[in-house]
Amino acid sequence: MLTLAQDLSGDTPHSINDLVQMIWDLRDTQGLGCDINETLTLLHPDYPLLPQALISAALTLTSRFEESGNIADIDDSITYLERSLSLQVGCAQEEQDTIGIAVETLSLLGHALFQRFMHSKNFEDIDAATEHHRMALTLSSPEDPMYLQNLSQLVDVLRLRIFKHRRKEDGDEAIRWQREVVSLSQTESEEDEGGLAESLNVLGDLLMLRYQTFSLVVDLEEATESYENALAVLPDNSKMRPQYLKHLAVSLQKTFEAKGQAEDLSGATDRLREAIVCLSSGTVPLDEDETQGYMAEFLNGLGYLLMLRYQTFSLVVDLEEATESYGKALALLPDNSEMRPRYLKHLAVSLQETLKAKGQAKDLNGAINHLREAIVCLSDGTVPFDEDETQGYLAEFLNGLGDLLILRYRKVRQAVDLEEATESYGKALVFLSDDSKMRPQYLRNLAVSLQETFEAKSQIEDLNAAIDRVREALACLSGRNVPPAECEALVHLGMLLNVRFRWTNGKSDLDEAIQSQHQVMKLDPTERHSALYNLSLHLFAL
Repeated sequence: MLTLAQDLSGDTPHSINDLVQMIWDLRDTQGLGCDINETLTLLHPDYPLLPQALISAALTLTSRFEESGNIADIDDSITYLERSLSLQVGCAQEEQDTIGIAVETLSLLGHALFQRFMHSKNFEDIDAATEHHRMALTLSSPEDPMYLQNLSQLVDVLRLRIFKHRRKEDGDEAIRWQREVVSLSQTESEEDEGGLAESLNVLGDLLMLRYQTFSLVVDLEEATESYENALAVLPDNSKMRPQYLKHLAVSLQKTFEAKGQAEDLSGATDRLREAIVCLSSGTVPLDEDETQGYMAEFLNGLGYLLMLRYQTFSLVVDLEEATESYGKALALLPDNSEMRPRYLKHLAVSLQETLKAKGQAKDLNGAINHLREAIVCLSDGTVPFDEDETQGYLAEFLNGLGDLLILRYRKVRQAVDLEEATESYGKALVFLSDDSKMRPQYLRNLAVSLQETFEAKSQIEDLNAAIDRVREALACLSGRNVPPAECEALVHLGMLLNVRFRWTNGKSDLDEAIQSQHQVMKLDPTERHSALYNLSLHLFAL
């Protein structure tokens, strides 16, 4: 049997089709890179089909990389494509043929660099891919078969640059090219409605990204229109329909937040409900796991929108439906999902708001139980977070649990709640980074819990600890230039020192309490009246 190396070493000229087939036949060979390299070295540098042979070899290696993830394959593929490009300069072929091969090579090279970036996250590959796709477009025209593909690939790499650098010029360029993708897709809409819908949806995504970066409401308005147009041309049974409805819902939510118009919030809620109906009706061709995953995500999102509407219009029916929606989302979520702790927190917050609206103890108990469950999820390692993420969430949730326990203590006066609240606040501070902007507030929360413990047990060490925590909070705030927070802490410190003065009759405490009010007036003259009132209380204690 004639081997590829033997065949290429003969005098008989070969077509590119022969080369492609013979190199492709090596794709399952374990020593693929070595075999191809050995074969290519047998070709004379002036061999007219060498650039095409290098392209074929690169395609074979790229295919192998996609199957195995072996980084050496994509490295070699990029090397062969770069070599092919260098050989094409001054090639004796017809100019039109040379340009066509160059466009193909540039496009393949840009895509290979993109694939390597997705594996190794070296952003230099994205910058290089951007330049190659730009060059491919410069050398081609909209009539070329690969033009639309090149446009889409350039938009993909520009989107990554937007996420990385947040430069307006990248966003502007991506949107300009995507508008052209939409225009070209419209000419093919009869044959491929999904392609036009996808291009309109991508345009909406890019406009939303630019809005989130630069806050231009015109981008938000156009994004909403683009999402609506995408849905209008998308088949009703498309598996993308729920996702596109969600994108439109998010855009309408952002529009409500920007303009404050109720119809936008109602529209967002309706679109997300429609997405949930699509999933639950079985008309969308998704498997069971995908359906449950989307259902959990969308039900949680619906809960958020209903909570937002409740906070805006105070309709208890929205609050009740939000709680129900959060509960359904949790029922569909796997126990080890990384979203579980956050979904549990959302349900806890909804139940806490229900307590404020209805005053029923069962809602407060439910909120506490769900936040405890979230903390267990994070502590037992079943949720796949890295250490920093886990500690951040634990700090947040433990502090929130402390708030709920203090609230229950004030209602039913069970000492165990107060003790657990103090413990929870203390643990939250252990997990919180020293430079966190939340540290002063967490310290003051612990101080409040210790103060309540002092009032319940009359043990001076609890009051002393509360004072120490507020002083620590003030030390954290020093130099941060946040007068409101510093004023609140100073008022808190003055009040605690006044209490200790009444308890121990230590005049230094009263002097410091009075001084704290003078500091408040100096930091924020608008607080002068309240500071003078507090000062009068301290002086009255003499």
